[in-house]
Amino acid sequence: HNTTNDKVYIPTGHNYLSIGGHQIFTIQKMSCYSGLVDEKTVSAMPIDKNQPTTINPSYQYDDNEYVLKNAYLANYSIETVKELISQYGAVGISYQSSLQTTNESTNSIYNPHSSTDYANHTVTLVGWDDDYGKENFYVQPSQDGAWLMKNSWGQDAGDQGYYWISYEDTTLCDVIALTVEQQHYDHNYFYDGSLSIPYPFITDDQLKMANIYEVKGDHNQLLKAVNIAVQSTDTNYS
Repeated sequence: HNTTNDKVYIPTGHNYLSIGGHQIFTIQKMSCYSGLVDEKTVSAMPIDKNQPTTINPSYQYDDNEYVLKNAYLANYSIETVKELISQYGAVGISYQSSLQTTNESTNSIYNPHSSTDYANHTVTLVGWDDDYGKENFYVQPSQDGAWLMKNSWGQDAGDQGYYWISYEDTTLCDVIALTVEQQHYDHNYFYDGSLSIPYPFITDDQLKMANIYEVKGDHNQLLKAVNIAVQSTDTNYS
């Protein structure tokens, strides 16, 4: 409810399937209780280059199989990523995609001379190999070890869609892990139907903010959950 006029507008002529995204956008969209629709319900994405009017927007609210339960953001480190993969099965991560740093004969990636400022692509890490040989990369890192990476370019890319990326790649950043649950609420209220990176800071204890919603449908509704985001796992809230 309440997001009728709050939309993401894509410039005319741009293919919305190819303009990229960000993990924060995924969290924002899914935190609005817009969930994942089974391919049996929506069998294929549209190819229209303009707004995705070929998909009925009701699918994302009325037919979503799973919705966001929790999202965890972390800085990149080998130990952190291993822990998150072990606990959640996979993590999202960003890096700088470049043909110059990809060894297509071994489907391996290593960028030794860049920074996270140039990260331009997001992928999924699904495993790791501490013994993956450093000689597989165009430029050898100092140590063996690589992440097994599931890319989004289809099975014709890499090894049936998979690549290896060195632990030491200098552009790895924006680690994210998600947990989902099946939808089990009758109503969901929020305002932010669009996507944006900025958010307000409140440093004065006297300042207050609130979201106030008009109840839709049956007014005998019981509040069962509230969606919040906190900067750190050490944050107290009530």
